[in-house]
Amino acid sequence: MANPVLVSTLNLAYGYTSPMDLVLIQTPSDQKLSFLSIGLGLLSDIDIESERLRSIGETRFTIWALARIANMRRYHAKVSFKRSQANISNNNHNIRHILRRSQTVEAESELGRAGLGNQMIRSQSAIAGEDEFCPPLMKADPCSFNEDDHLESRETTSLESTDNFKSGDLSSNGRSNYLQPKLQEPVPEDWETIEDDFVILYACYQTHMGSDIFLAPEATLNDGVIWLLLVRGHATKASITKFLLAMDGSHVNIQGVEMFPVEAFRIEPSGKTGYLTVDGEKIQWGPLQAQILPSKGNIISR
Repeated sequence: MANPVLVSTLNLAYGYTSPMDLVLIQTPSDQKLSFLSIGLGLLSDIDIESERLRSIGETRFTIWALARIANMRRYHAKVSFKRSQANISNNNHNIRHILRRSQTVEAESELGRAGLGNQMIRSQSAIAGEDEFCPPLMKADPCSFNEDDHLESRETTSLESTDNFKSGDLSSNGRSNYLQPKLQEPVPEDWETIEDDFVILYACYQTHMGSDIFLAPEATLNDGVIWLLLVRGHATKASITKFLLAMDGSHVNIQGVEMFPVEAFRIEPSGKTGYLTVDGEKIQWGPLQAQILPSKGNIISR
């Protein structure tokens, strides 16, 4: 494997950049920018709750995964989403592309077989404590983006302007084409809605959530797509174990795993509290809406 320090140094020396999609997240209290993922359910539970075992290293993920599978939680939620219009190759039969009309897609009855993959989940960042909320992530106003906006690093970025959209970004009614409905507004008619119990509800916009977690095999840095992964509540403990052992990308072909390429989505959890995560950090439990901002980030690469 290449020396990561050498690779990073060469990347900085060459100074080449690549566009990267960002995601604008609305919650009842604020707005954030995200570059990696949004999660609810098993993967987020393992990531956050295993922090108490951080001293033992990455083994904590395996231990906590076994604990969570033994006492598996199911979360009732309503998930609404707008399918992506992007032209995406479909090498995986469980990736659900745009339909001619809105409808709810039914899940298969049980997860099927999977090949062995690599390890469990790997957190991208430390959490302050189980009962503490981390400092705000990237605070953002949805109207603060223009063509010159770049995200040069993963540090928190404050976006202050509210009038920076160029005229070409505005639709005929004066509303930015980037903006989906506000969180408190009903979802549009061209969105689909699934209300069910879920074991896993995870959205990602990069291929990897960790060096060995190949969660979205067809993602690219700037494909303009959020990859929404769902595993519903009827999944058995054995099948969830198979899913976690197939994080080399083969998990998308397991029966019962649903993968939707979307432009925007809304999660409305109900009942008990749980963990909602953005880029590996815990945020306040409650409704959340996310939308893609194509190529609005810029990263140094080769």
